[in-house]
Amino acid sequence: MLFRSTAQDILTDLHNLSLVQSLHIGENGTTFSLHPLIQYWVKLRAKPEARRVFAVEAILLLSTFLESYTEHEMTLSTKQALISHLEVVLQNENKYKVLQGDLERIELQDAAFNFGFFFSSQGRYNLSEQMTWHALKWRKTILGEEHINTLQSMSILGIVLRNQGKHGEAEQIHRQTLQLQ
Repeated sequence: MLFRSTAQDILTDLHNLSLVQSLHIGENGTTFSLHPLIQYWVKLRAKPEARRVFAVEAILLLSTFLESYTEHEMTLSTKQALISHLEVVLQNENKYKVLQGDLERIELQDAAFNFGFFFSSQGRYNLSEQMTWHALKWRKTILGEEHINTLQSMSILGIVLRNQGKHGEAEQIHRQTLQLQ
């Protein structure tokens, strides 16, 4: 408890100095966001090779959060903050290609799947499709086409495509999934 109090005191001091933009200290935890200028400064100070490592850590942290809570356990503000964080992760994905690269890291495969599933539950079907394709590519390559996790990704991709109105593509994916089962 001492650490929590000390950390909260430090965050409160940073908030008073306007280095932390928003700060909420609650019973279940503390949330905060850095001022945009501080975010920019941190990005400038980080070495390029470290930025990719930070991108991977952010992906794994958000994925762990998604695995820990069901959608129904999250408040609306938590979901909105999560979407905001995931969008930043995807911006970093465009730079560092974390989810498009290392096919051996199962936790990254799971992260792509978790992100796709969450985006779908929030009606963000384009982003869901992008993440589900990543997960499906990995699972086909590593686990094989007939593995249960691969079939699960294919099924969810079919649902996402259907929700986007891409009925022909959705039907094709669903038929392929049934055939492999």
